[in-house]
Amino acid sequence: MQRREFVCLAAGSVAVGAFAAHLASGGREDAGASSSNSVATLPTPAGDNLIAVNRTARAFGSKISITVLHADPPTARDAVDAAFGELALIEQLMSVYRDDSQLSRLNRDGYLNDPHPYLVRVLQFARQTSRQTNGAFDITVQPLWRLFDTARAAGRLPSEGEIAAARGSVDWQCVEATERRVR
Repeated sequence: MQRREFVCLAAGSVAVGAFAAHLASGGREDAGASSSNSVATLPTPAGDNLIAVNRTARAFGSKISITVLHADPPTARDAVDAAFGELALIEQLMSVYRDDSQLSRLNRDGYLNDPHPYLVRVLQFARQTSRQTNGAFDITVQPLWRLFDTARAAGRLPSEGEIAAARGSVDWQCVEATERRVR
């Protein structure tokens, strides 16, 4: 697996976890929180110094911190910038918090033409994981999340009928992801 694929899959996993945390927190998020940066010098056993460049910002509805250690501060900053650039791209593609993301459009419309390769890879990986877990992991669970979140906001649990209706839209085996179209 290449580094970009790993970052994409890891960020997709973070997005799923962040969405679950979002629901667990009652849907509250600190929208508009600014990023923060720090730089520190750390001595190493060899006697040279590494520069620790850290940035904390919001992504996927959660606070994300990245620290890079390097002897050259501009190189460390460039690495942090590149990492946050990848996160921004992945969030633009897969955030459930952005109505214009490819994932939100897919969830809303039921299909997506010309999906980004990152989204296709995450969906293919999710389908493989669903198959390996006999459906215990199901990427199509959002209708149930949405139902339970709406019911929670109303101070109740969903009815059996509401759950049955939402479950009718949950089936990982119906997900098809190719470079041309996802549905």
